[in-house]
Amino acid sequence: MIAVAAGACGPTLVATYDDASITARVTRAILSDPLLDGLSITVDTLAGTVTLTGEVRAEQQAIHAGAVARTVDGVVDVELRLRIAPAERPDVLSASRRRGATPQ
Repeated sequence: MIAVAAGACGPTLVATYDDASITARVTRAILSDPLLDGLSITVDTLAGTVTLTGEVRAEQQAIHAGAVARTVDGVVDVELRLRIAPAERPDVLSASRRRGATPQ
């Protein structure tokens, strides 16, 4: 949304963004980023502050998701509430699968 504000020097174009459009644009930016492909990240926005929740595989992905969100116009701040998924231990999983057991 673009608003026109009258100032001492005449009308000025001021860009304002509602939370729903910020959420949509941040979500689109995250979904289109190849480093964040396949991750389940939820985006919420309140007064321009974006909160990212969900699960990532590494701390670097959480940091990158925050950086991507900050590039979107209208974002005032970003809160990262992303959880790092526990790493699977291939040696334990391989042995369990060979025996037909379900990994715990």
